[in-house]
Amino acid sequence: MSAILPIFLVWQSGPSQFRIFGEVATLVGCLLVIFSCLDLGKSFGISPAVRKPVSRGIYRYMKSPMYLGHFIFELGVLMVNPSQKNISIAIACWMLYFLRSRWEHKLLEDFLNIERPSEATKA
Repeated sequence: MSAILPIFLVWQSGPSQFRIFGEVATLVGCLLVIFSCLDLGKSFGISPAVRKPVSRGIYRYMKSPMYLGHFIFELGVLMVNPSQKNISIAIACWMLYFLRSRWEHKLLEDFLNIERPSEATKA
């Protein structure tokens, strides 16, 4: 759902005092998503699942750069065209990104705890 909703954002070149900032934000957001996908490599997937953790590239500095890229992109669209429809879609996307990110991190955390039991459980 969070991957499909941004398709419905309306991109029109209307008068906006933040137009240049919005266009730069959409470019930065797109680049962040592209580089995140490249860094993920075979760990990329559409649905949340336990995959090999990635700690190279941009993932060395942050946990969820792809979600940040989507957030920045949609914020840029809102700067260029702040319609009621776009605001509603962006907020829905951001809520879904947040929930999905928490779900993915929980899956990974549970997997890593199973793989590496703590010292307390070894004794």
